[in-house]
Amino acid sequence: MAFFIGIAGPWLVIAVLDLLAIRRDLELSRIP
Repeated sequence: MAFFIGIAGPWLVIAVLDLLAIRRDLELSRIP
């Protein structure tokens, strides 16, 4: 289990940061 978290951890962080960046871009693009 700890081994799996060690592998998936960094990817999970990258995925969350990607989602936050996409949401921010969408909000910025909505502003005229």
